[in-house]
Amino acid sequence: MQNLSDFDEAPDVVDDAFLLVKTCLKYCPNALANPRIVSSALEMLIMGLHIQHREACCSMLDFMRELLYTRNENLVEILGQMLPPRGVALVCSLLAGALGALPSSRLGDITDVVAALLSRTGVQSIEWLREATSLIPDQAASPRDKDVFFQAVSRFADSGDVRTLGKSLDDLSELCRRSKKHRNAVTESLLRT
Repeated sequence: MQNLSDFDEAPDVVDDAFLLVKTCLKYCPNALANPRIVSSALEMLIMGLHIQHREACCSMLDFMRELLYTRNENLVEILGQMLPPRGVALVCSLLAGALGALPSSRLGDITDVVAALLSRTGVQSIEWLREATSLIPDQAASPRDKDVFFQAVSRFADSGDVRTLGKSLDDLSELCRRSKKHRNAVTESLLRT
C-alpha cells in the first residue's frame, strides 16, 4: 500500500492486517520485535490513518496505542529507534485526523494514542506536538487557542490528566472544524510535512 487511496480501496485488508498484528502484539510480541516490521507498521499508520472506513481506522489506532504501551523490552528498544525519525509525521497525522481529516467520533481514539505517545516518549513527543501545533494556521486556531492545547499537553506529561488532554483536543477540533475552509487549511498544513 503506497498511498491513502490504496487503503481506502481495501479497508477489509487494512482492518484484518492491524487486527492480526495487534493479536501478535498481545500473545507473541517477540514475533513483532523486528525493526523492519515496526518501521513498516509505523509507515502504514502515518500513511493510512485517514482511511474513512471506521473499523479499519479504529484497528490502526488500537494497534498504535497498544504498541506504544507495550512492556516488551525488545519492542521498547526498537520503538526508541524507530519513533524519533517519524515522530513529527506521526503527530501531524494524528492531529490532522483529530482536527478534521477523520470524523469527530474518532477523537477519543486519537486522544488515547496521543496520551500513549506522550507516556512512551515524554519530552520528545512534547516537542513533536509543539512543532505540529505551530503548523496549524492562525485563522483556524489563534495562538492563544494553540497555547491552551499545549498547556493541556504539558499538564498530561506532568500528571497523566487524560481528561484535560481530551477536552483540550476536542475544543481545538471544534475550532478547526467550524467550516470546510478551516478544516481543509488545517489538514493541508499538517499533512505537508
